[in-house]
Amino acid sequence: MAETFEEYVAKWDTLVAQIEVFKRQMKPLVEKEMEMRRAIHRQIAAAMGDLFKEGMNNYPMLDGRKLKVQNGIKREIDTIMIPVAREAYRLLNHREVPFDDLLRTKFELSKVDWNKVSVEGKAAVSVMITSKPDTPSVVLD
Repeated sequence: MAETFEEYVAKWDTLVAQIEVFKRQMKPLVEKEMEMRRAIHRQIAAAMGDLFKEGMNNYPMLDGRKLKVQNGIKREIDTIMIPVAREAYRLLNHREVPFDDLLRTKFELSKVDWNKVSVEGKAAVSVMITSKPDTPSVVLD
């Protein structure tokens, strides 16, 4: 006998519960791994000194393997300060790069506005949109 849809959903719900238990069990391990990763990063930075750069750093291990340590810097733009920075940069005489080339714009579709557009309007602008299914969300209450 084939399982019913309700039985299938019940199996899925059991699996979700098992995954939650596993996540709780994994949490201390994940936290310990991150703590160790940060300690390794600090130690490599100290060992390499001025040679430690932003980006990928390679550190040779005694056993012949190579430890690769990514050194990233997260930079965020304070948009209120853009005019001040633009003017200060303009006053410099040794500008290697135009100011506006330092900033990138990430285009995202405004779903609220998209929902207001007619079928014809959507057809006209769809040439610039690549769509793919997102991860589905399912909740059993």
